[in-house]
Parts: sequence; C-alpha cells; structure tokens
Amino acid sequence: MLQFTAVALFVFLGQAQAVALPSIKSNYAHEKPAGTTPRLFESIPEDINLKWHPCSDDAPGNRFKCARLSVPLDYKQPRNGLRAIIPIVKYPAASGTPYRGSVLLNPGGPGGLGTELVYNIKVVEHHESNIVGPGWDLIGFDPRGVGYSVPHADCGDHPEIVFDPKRQNATVTGPKSVNPLNETISLNSTRVGGFGSGLVERGSQWRHALNITTSGKKNFVFGMLIPEERPQASDNSTSLEKSFSQCVKTISAYNQAGRHMNTPVVATDMLSIAKALARERKLPENAALVNYIGYSYGTILGQYFASMYPSKVGKFVLDGVADASAWMTHEEEAAAVRYADEAWSRFFPLCKDAGQSRCSFHTRGGTEAILQRFNNITAKLDYTKYNDENATTVVANVLNDLKSQISSSLYNPSRSFPSVANYLVTLESKLASNNPLEWNTNDLQPKSTKQRQPPLVSVWDPRLGIQVGCSDARDGQHPTEAEVSAFHKSSRIMSYYGFPYIRQTCSEWPIRPTWEWYGPIGGTPSNPILFFGNHFDPVTPYENAEKASALFKNSRMVFVDEISHTMSSTKNTCAFGHSLAYFQNGTVPAPGARCNEETNYFAK
Repeated sequence: MLQFTAVALFVFLGQAQAVALPSIKSNYAHEKPAGTTPRLFESIPEDINLKWHPCSDDAPGNRFKCARLSVPLDYKQPRNGLRAIIPIVKYPAASGTPYRGSVLLNPGGPGGLGTELVYNIKVVEHHESNIVGPGWDLIGFDPRGVGYSVPHADCGDHPEIVFDPKRQNATVTGPKSVNPLNETISLNSTRVGGFGSGLVERGSQWRHALNITTSGKKNFVFGMLIPEERPQASDNSTSLEKSFSQCVKTISAYNQAGRHMNTPVVATDMLSIAKALARERKLPENAALVNYIGYSYGTILGQYFASMYPSKVGKFVLDGVADASAWMTHEEEAAAVRYADEAWSRFFPLCKDAGQSRCSFHTRGGTEAILQRFNNITAKLDYTKYNDENATTVVANVLNDLKSQISSSLYNPSRSFPSVANYLVTLESKLASNNPLEWNTNDLQPKSTKQRQPPLVSVWDPRLGIQVGCSDARDGQHPTEAEVSAFHKSSRIMSYYGFPYIRQTCSEWPIRPTWEWYGPIGGTPSNPILFFGNHFDPVTPYENAEKASALFKNSRMVFVDEISHTMSSTKNTCAFGHSLAYFQNGTVPAPGARCNEETNYFAK
C-alpha cells in the first residue's frame, strides 16, 4: 500500500529551513518515474485547449498523457496578450468502468509539483485504490512559477540550478500588454508593496527576538528531555537584501512570474483547467465543476477556491488541513506544531510493544526504560555543559540533526519509525564519549538500500514556496518577541524549525502580487467538502479541519486517530472508506465521524 512522506524545506541563503506546511512527497522517489524522457513537456506545444500528447516513449500501455494549457498571465487583464503556461499530467481512468470525471491534485508546499506527483505509477495506484476509486482521471498540474510552468520564478542565483532565460517571461499572443514588458521594480520602492522600510535596520530587533528563546535550560516534555538550541548569533539581513535584489532583477517585471504566482491566481488556474476539460468533452464551460484533492498547503488552495468560486466546487477532499485565515495573516503559527511533541512521545510505548525484532531501540524494562535511554542521549546535547566553542558547535549540529530526524519521521511514522530507531542506536554509540570533540558523527544518516534515480530535470527549487507564502500574506511584520517565544514553547521537537525565519523572510520580500485577495474564507459550496484531520498531525492539527468544515456549509470532517501528516499517509482503511464512498457515491459521513487507529508503526 502506498504511503507518503513529507518534509518541505525552504533552502534559503545556504540554510535548510523547514516550514510548517510540507508537501506530499512519494515514498517511491527512488523508483523510476513512469516515463523515460529526460525532460517532460520539452516538445509539447502550448494551446488554449487541452491537446494531449504521450508523456514519454515508454512501452505500449503507458496511460500517462501530457498537455500544456495557455491561460491569461493576469486574470485582471485577460486580453492584454500575455499568457502563462500550465503543464498538466493526466492518468486516465481505466477503460471498462463508468467514467466519473477528472480530479485535480495538489501535493502541498507551496511549490510542490502536481505533475511529479501524478507522473508516478505508485501514487496513482494508491489514489485509485484508496482515495477516489475507479472511473476518475487523475490530473496533476504545476502551480504558477514552479516546475515546468512558464513564466518560471527562478531568480537565477542558485548554484545547482541552471538558469533558463527562455522560461523567464510570459508568452505573447495578440496585442501587446498595456504594461511595459520590461517594467521592473526597485527593492525598496513603495510600488512594490514591500512589507517594511529598510532591511539592515531591523537586524538588531531580529537578533533580540531570537535570543529570548535560547536560555539553554533543560526542558522535559511528556517525560522527554529535549535541550534547547544554542543562541542564534547571525543576522541574515544583508544576505536577504542581496538575494532579493537578484529576484527583483529576474522575476519582478509585469510579464514575469513574481507578481502572478500567489494562491488566488492558482485557484483561478484550476477553474481554467476545469473549463478546458469541459470544452474537451463538448460540455458548456459554465457547467464546469472542479473536483479536487489537496494536501497540506493544497488545503489552503482548496479553501481559497471554494471561497472564491463556491458554485464551481465539485468533489473536494482536503487532507492535512491548514488554517487559511492564519495563512493570510501569519497569526497563530505556534498552534501548527502543538501535537508534534506528543506525537513523538508515542514512539516509546510503540517501540516497547513492537519488541526488539521490530524496534532496534527496544530496551528491557518497558516504556520507561526506552524513554530513559533516549534521555541519556539528549542529556549530552545540552550546549550549556560545554565551555569549548568547537564542542558546542558539534553539540548544536547533532541536536539539530536529531530533531530533524524525529520531525521528519512524524510525517509518516509507519515508514520512518523503524529507521529512526536504527538512527538512535547509531547515535548512542557515536556519543559514547563525554567529549563532543571525540564524536564521529559524519555517517549518522542511514544508508538507503535502494538506489535513487536522478530527477527528470531540475525544475523544483524549494525557495519558490517562499515567494508564494510571502505573496499570500496580508502583511509581513517581523514576529514579536512574544510570538517567537510562543512558537518555541509550543514544541520542543520542532522549536528549531522555520517559523521565525520565514516571518523574517516575508518581512523583507519585496514583490507584491498584481491580484491580491484576502478572503473571507468560507461560504456555501455547491457540493459538501470532505475534510480529514489526524489526531497527531505534527504540522496541521485536526482543529484546523474542524474550523474549516464549520466555515463551509454542509461540509464534513473525519477525525482520524493516527500519527502522521495527512490521512493519505496512514494505513487507515476506515478513512480510506470514507474517501472512496464520497468520490464513488457522493456519500458524506455523519457529523462527528471518527476513525480509530489502525496503523502498525513497526510492521515488518
């Protein structure tokens, strides 16, 4: 059965910084993609209608089809001659079953590639079997500015990505735009709509805000000893200014991606795809409905769409629900990780129940003994115990790696808990000495037993998600000291993850979207929306699903008593059954629907 794992990293300014909304990534990334063509869409022309082409030259029987849909760059000026191109992958419904329609998928991010998600046989088989059932075409598309879309939002300053100027600008058809095609903006111009005034001046304020969370005191939560991180002493304002200056040069013109890649635009692209699908089947455009599955950030996209176009909502499943209102304001971000620590605390009784044969970190003496073994490791990672600067650096790096391993595992523990147990055993042996300078931590990462294939093409830069997230924000004020403190207190496991850094980034991001939309979220959709929320979701608490289902009339929420990010990453047949009944028969569960825990997290 297919499972997903998800960790979205915004690799910005040379640092890997995790964000609250990961994208769904296939666990089968090591497997060969469905096609063998080195570059998807390379020879496929764009068209205002859907013209399907083979995605590859694979053996006969490959069902995948690809198209490039031409849409207005600016929906506020749809006839100005500037066009964007949406790449689309379709996995057609199997023949011999009643046809039900097309379902669009978004993997999250923001910035996740829908084309990559659908162009994977394991992913689509999972959705056919457990999420939608037979009769549905599965449609993956890349949002504005990312993946194979045109124009692309690559700022041209990433050392590992080849800048492609041919994808930098929108295509031109018909009359020229009323806006100059070479119009750009200055970094601190008020026309940009930048969130603040000046970059460097706010550095001292930023350092002060960070320092309040770095006392170095020991902290126990759910019986677990989780030391705090070493204080952050650096200020990224100068680096931010340099990087953003490059983005202004390459993506801020009216005919470039920077002003046209926020969520309201992508939601409208979904409607354009639905209309094109209707035209393809000789149906009236005004009758087109959008059927959709959104994961994580994709639930924000879904809530935007349902709020903007309620009469166009078809079958909608939103899984791993984020708070769309908070997304606009960057408020209540500490609440996102409220269950992360409790989720990890369940590792210890689960390991006890699994036994030594399935959990290598198992220890005689039961749950308390396993927990104490873990605390013995983390006790060595308190930087305040060491006076040598080199030693504290080693300790800080190991602690960050440990938290990263744990945090990542919580997205899909049925896949990751066994490997994390192995990691802890290895880490324990590496930290046998009381002197951090004697620790050999170079080979802590577990070695994969399966060879990973190179990506089809370097089309995804995780920094692109920053551009979407910051464009969606109503404002981008620096986090206050109270906000930073609340975030770090909300989770010891995820306290080093990226909330404060992202807020800082957005406060400096200079490019504002041409079309801004800030709600309200909610309404009466033409069909009920089905929301799923996991009890121990590390980054999108189930209360978000409860809140969202109340905002959209006649919608339903299913509570799933599992550890993981999204229902789809569990092995919960009850939850799968609700999704299948919804897509196959239009059946929504009764209010208060609940699925008990089913997943065996240490299954062989």
